[in-house]
Amino acid sequence: MTNLPGNWENLSLPQQLGALFTEIQLSSSKTDSTLVNPVGRIESLFETVKLQSERFDKLETENQSLRRELGQLKESRVNFSTSTEVKVTGISTKCDIPLGLLPNIILGELGVPSLNNDVLEIRKIKPEKSTKVLGSQKDKSQNDTFSCVIKFKSVCIRNHVLKVKRRFGEFYAKDIIPDMKFESKIGIFEMLPQTMHELRLKTKERAEQRNYKYVWVREGTLFTKKDKDSERIAITSDLDLERIL
Repeated sequence: MTNLPGNWENLSLPQQLGALFTEIQLSSSKTDSTLVNPVGRIESLFETVKLQSERFDKLETENQSLRRELGQLKESRVNFSTSTEVKVTGISTKCDIPLGLLPNIILGELGVPSLNNDVLEIRKIKPEKSTKVLGSQKDKSQNDTFSCVIKFKSVCIRNHVLKVKRRFGEFYAKDIIPDMKFESKIGIFEMLPQTMHELRLKTKERAEQRNYKYVWVREGTLFTKKDKDSERIAITSDLDLERIL
């Protein structure tokens, strides 16, 4: 004990016991005072850790949601950007022109016959009923049309063909098959991946509910707008459907 009285040896036993008791009390008091502050700091640290843990859990939930959305967007963009195909609709089932010659005839009508060298393949898809018909409708069997898919060498060539078609405007089966009496409008559209096709259907449904007039796809991106004077809205995922007000 460093704080014992200097005359310790001369004190009686009761006096020595009293001095020891006083020293013990002083030591205990100092210990209590030094413990109060660390305990408070520990409690504060526990509270901070708790708050940080709650914030972390919230951020992790938001991060997972963002990762899912980003994954969907990346998948969609990959699908959109790698498509080199167009869908041609409105070809009469009565057409006797070999399927392999149709790209050359269609591209020639559009004024870009040289692009026929960039066609990789053409394939027919399931027949459909023509809803836009000119001339006589007496023979209902002639109203049947089929669609085909033309695959080009690159996305750039496909996009160029679509731009040419937009500038060219409408044309009909009679423009490529002059001897046919039945006339249907020839349509040329982007061949959409399944995910994009499903999103387009959802967008059209939502647009109709909100009285939006236009829904279209341009170079792999889906758009909608309420009227010709309103701003277009890009739709890249289901979350964007909420923007159609």
